Amino acid sequence: MSAVSTHFVPRGRNTSIVQVCSYVDKRMEGTLRCMTLEEDLRFGSLMQFLALMDAVMDLDNQPQRSVEPRVFSAPVSDVIGGARRAGKKVPPIATFQISVLFRQNASWQGNILWVDRDMESQFRSALELIGLLDNALTVSLEKREKVGRRT
Repeated sequence: MSAVSTHFVPRGRNTSIVQVCSYVDKRMEGTLRCMTLEEDLRFGSLMQFLALMDAVMDLDNQPQRSVEPRVFSAPVSDVIGGARRAGKKVPPIATFQISVLFRQNASWQGNILWVDRDMESQFRSALELIGLLDNALTVSLEKREKVGRRT
């Protein structure tokens, strides 16, 4: 049973709850919940997850960016609006609490709590966060496969 209920809202403004429901061929799908919005936001890939996290932080400018992002042209789509699709609830493979404390050097710094295992780590960049997520999800799937083989 997950330690975080589906109605839990983290206390820190810069903290989000991420529930990953699928991780097939390293394609991450799940939901993002943050204090700023009252509903879960669905993502279907790592890029959508990163764009959603960044868009949510931009809503309140928390944490504030140290540099403006480089873009080829202004995006036309609404990242958050596109993620507000209803879908059936799928039990998560893993649940994470991610706190982004700083957005410096065009990246993120903060900490991640793997709720299911009560393990916490700091990350110095978005790339390091991705590596921690990949490691946790790979371990979760391997554990599920071992349990499935025993039954």
